[in-house]
Amino acid sequence: MSNPPPPPPPGGYPGGGFPGGGYPGGNYPAGGFTPGGFDVPGLGSDVLATWWHRVGASIVDGLIVGVPVVLLVAAAGMSGVSANLPESVIAAVYAFALIAWWGGQTIGNRAVRTRVVDAVTGGPVDARRSAIRAAVMWVLTITFVGGIADILWPLWDRRKQTLHDKAAGTLVTRT
Repeated sequence: MSNPPPPPPPGGYPGGGFPGGGYPGGNYPAGGFTPGGFDVPGLGSDVLATWWHRVGASIVDGLIVGVPVVLLVAAAGMSGVSANLPESVIAAVYAFALIAWWGGQTIGNRAVRTRVVDAVTGGPVDARRSAIRAAVMWVLTITFVGGIADILWPLWDRRKQTLHDKAAGTLVTRT
Protein backbone atom coordinates (compact mmCIF):
# COMPACT_ATOMS: atom_id res chain seq x y z
CA MET A 1 0.00 0.00 0.00
CA SER A 2 1.31 3.45 -0.82
CA ASN A 3 2.16 6.04 1.78
CA PRO A 4 -0.34 8.85 2.27
CA PRO A 5 0.49 12.02 0.34
CA PRO A 6 1.90 14.95 2.27
CA PRO A 7 -0.59 17.50 3.54
CA PRO A 8 -0.90 20.68 1.44
CA PRO A 9 0.59 23.90 2.77
CA PRO A 10 -1.71 26.41 4.48
CA GLY A 11 -4.14 27.69 1.86
CA GLY A 12 -3.52 24.63 -0.34
CA TYR A 13 -1.95 24.36 -3.77
CA PRO A 14 -3.36 26.28 -6.73
CA GLY A 15 -6.13 24.28 -8.38
CA GLY A 16 -6.54 22.03 -5.31
CA GLY A 17 -3.88 19.53 -6.45
CA PHE A 18 -0.21 18.99 -5.73
CA PRO A 19 2.71 20.92 -7.23
CA GLY A 20 3.21 20.25 -10.93
CA GLY A 21 -0.48 19.56 -11.45
CA GLY A 22 -0.44 16.10 -9.83
CA TYR A 23 -3.63 14.76 -8.29
CA PRO A 24 -5.96 17.62 -9.20
CA GLY A 25 -9.12 17.82 -7.15
CA GLY A 26 -7.75 15.49 -4.49
CA ASN A 27 -7.58 12.39 -6.72
CA TYR A 28 -4.94 10.58 -4.66
CA PRO A 29 -2.87 7.60 -5.80
CA ALA A 30 -4.45 4.13 -5.89
CA GLY A 31 -5.40 2.90 -2.45
CA GLY A 32 -4.18 6.08 -0.83
CA PHE A 33 -5.64 8.06 2.01
CA THR A 34 -8.15 10.78 1.20
CA PRO A 35 -9.47 13.35 3.66
CA GLY A 36 -12.79 11.48 3.94
CA GLY A 37 -11.35 7.98 4.22
CA PHE A 38 -9.65 5.62 1.79
CA ASP A 39 -9.93 6.04 -1.95
CA VAL A 40 -10.96 2.95 -3.90
CA PRO A 41 -8.87 3.21 -7.07
CA GLY A 42 -10.94 4.47 -9.96
CA LEU A 43 -14.08 4.55 -7.82
CA GLY A 44 -13.60 7.17 -5.10
CA SER A 45 -14.08 6.94 -1.37
CA ASP A 46 -17.86 6.83 -1.03
CA VAL A 47 -18.53 3.51 -2.76
CA LEU A 48 -17.78 1.09 0.06
CA ALA A 49 -20.64 -1.28 0.80
CA THR A 50 -22.39 -0.70 4.11
CA TRP A 51 -22.67 -3.32 6.79
CA TRP A 52 -26.33 -3.77 5.80
CA HIS A 53 -25.36 -4.45 2.17
CA ARG A 54 -23.07 -7.19 3.45
CA VAL A 55 -25.76 -8.63 5.72
CA GLY A 56 -28.22 -8.74 2.81
CA ALA A 57 -25.72 -10.52 0.55
CA SER A 58 -24.94 -13.01 3.34
CA ILE A 59 -28.62 -13.80 3.86
CA VAL A 60 -29.17 -14.46 0.14
CA ASP A 61 -26.03 -16.60 -0.09
CA GLY A 62 -26.94 -18.40 3.13
CA LEU A 63 -30.30 -19.39 1.68
CA ILE A 64 -28.77 -20.50 -1.63
CA VAL A 65 -26.14 -22.66 0.04
CA GLY A 66 -27.82 -23.49 3.33
CA VAL A 67 -31.24 -24.77 2.30
CA PRO A 68 -30.02 -27.46 -0.15
CA VAL A 69 -27.21 -28.53 2.18
CA VAL A 70 -29.54 -28.80 5.19
CA LEU A 71 -31.88 -30.98 3.14
CA LEU A 72 -29.02 -33.22 2.00
CA VAL A 73 -27.56 -33.47 5.50
CA ALA A 74 -30.99 -34.37 6.90
CA ALA A 75 -31.47 -36.98 4.18
CA ALA A 76 -28.06 -38.46 5.08
CA GLY A 77 -29.09 -38.66 8.74
CA MET A 78 -26.30 -36.39 9.98
CA SER A 79 -26.77 -34.17 13.02
CA GLY A 80 -24.86 -31.94 15.43
CA VAL A 81 -21.36 -30.73 14.64
CA SER A 82 -20.90 -33.22 11.81
CA ALA A 83 -23.89 -31.63 10.06
CA ASN A 84 -22.35 -28.14 10.19
CA LEU A 85 -19.07 -29.13 8.55
CA PRO A 86 -20.48 -29.90 5.08
CA GLU A 87 -22.38 -26.61 5.00
CA SER A 88 -19.37 -24.54 6.03
CA VAL A 89 -17.08 -26.25 3.50
CA ILE A 90 -19.61 -25.86 0.67
CA ALA A 91 -20.16 -22.19 1.62
CA ALA A 92 -16.39 -21.55 1.49
CA VAL A 93 -16.04 -23.27 -1.90
CA TYR A 94 -19.07 -21.34 -3.21
CA ALA A 95 -17.61 -18.00 -2.05
CA PHE A 96 -14.14 -18.83 -3.42
CA ALA A 97 -15.35 -19.91 -6.85
CA LEU A 98 -17.82 -17.12 -7.46
CA ILE A 99 -15.57 -14.32 -6.17
CA ALA A 100 -12.61 -15.63 -8.22
CA TRP A 101 -14.41 -16.44 -11.47
CA TRP A 102 -17.72 -14.58 -11.56
CA GLY A 103 -16.66 -10.96 -11.52
CA GLY A 104 -16.03 -10.67 -7.78
CA GLN A 105 -19.66 -11.39 -6.93
CA THR A 106 -21.63 -14.18 -5.35
CA ILE A 107 -25.34 -14.38 -6.13
CA GLY A 108 -25.97 -12.49 -2.88
CA ASN A 109 -23.54 -9.75 -3.96
CA ARG A 110 -25.37 -9.41 -7.27
CA ALA A 111 -28.72 -9.24 -5.49
CA VAL A 112 -27.63 -6.30 -3.31
CA ARG A 113 -25.37 -4.75 -5.97
CA THR A 114 -22.00 -5.16 -4.32
CA ARG A 115 -18.66 -6.50 -5.57
CA VAL A 116 -15.43 -7.72 -3.98
CA VAL A 117 -12.39 -5.89 -5.33
CA ASP A 118 -8.65 -5.80 -4.73
CA ALA A 119 -8.07 -3.18 -2.00
CA VAL A 120 -4.93 -1.82 -3.65
CA THR A 121 -5.85 -1.70 -7.33
CA GLY A 122 -9.66 -1.64 -7.21
CA GLY A 123 -9.55 -4.35 -9.86
CA PRO A 124 -10.83 -7.92 -9.91
CA VAL A 125 -9.87 -10.34 -7.18
CA ASP A 126 -7.62 -13.14 -8.43
CA ALA A 127 -8.00 -16.79 -7.44
CA ARG A 128 -5.21 -16.56 -4.82
CA ARG A 129 -6.85 -13.67 -2.95
CA SER A 130 -10.24 -15.33 -3.26
CA ALA A 131 -8.82 -18.55 -1.78
CA ILE A 132 -7.26 -16.65 1.14
CA ARG A 133 -10.51 -14.78 1.72
CA ALA A 134 -12.61 -17.97 1.68
CA ALA A 135 -10.17 -19.93 3.88
CA VAL A 136 -9.96 -17.22 6.55
CA MET A 137 -13.74 -16.77 6.44
CA TRP A 138 -14.17 -20.55 6.90
CA VAL A 139 -11.76 -20.74 9.86
CA LEU A 140 -13.42 -17.76 11.55
CA THR A 141 -16.91 -19.14 10.88
CA ILE A 142 -16.23 -22.49 12.54
CA THR A 143 -15.09 -20.71 15.71
CA PHE A 144 -17.95 -18.89 17.43
CA VAL A 145 -15.96 -15.91 18.70
CA GLY A 146 -14.03 -15.56 15.43
CA GLY A 147 -17.23 -15.67 13.43
CA ILE A 148 -18.89 -12.97 15.53
CA ALA A 149 -15.79 -10.75 15.37
CA ASP A 150 -15.58 -11.20 11.59
CA ILE A 151 -19.25 -10.33 11.07
CA LEU A 152 -19.14 -7.23 13.28
CA TRP A 153 -15.70 -5.89 12.30
CA PRO A 154 -16.96 -3.64 9.43
CA LEU A 155 -19.07 -1.67 11.91
CA TRP A 156 -15.98 0.09 13.29
CA ASP A 157 -13.42 -0.37 10.50
CA ARG A 158 -12.65 2.74 8.41
CA ARG A 159 -12.59 0.69 5.21
CA LYS A 160 -15.61 -1.39 6.29
CA GLN A 161 -13.57 -4.58 5.95
CA THR A 162 -14.17 -7.89 7.67
CA LEU A 163 -11.21 -9.81 9.06
CA HIS A 164 -11.27 -12.08 6.00
CA ASP A 165 -11.15 -8.97 3.76
CA LYS A 166 -8.12 -7.71 5.67
CA ALA A 167 -6.34 -11.07 5.33
CA ALA A 168 -6.96 -11.20 1.58
CA GLY A 169 -6.49 -7.50 0.85
CA THR A 170 -10.02 -7.00 -0.49
CA LEU A 171 -12.83 -4.45 -0.17
CA VAL A 172 -16.55 -4.77 -0.83
CA THR A 173 -17.92 -1.94 -2.96
CA ARG A 174 -21.33 -0.96 -4.24
CA THR A 175 -21.90 -1.37 -7.97
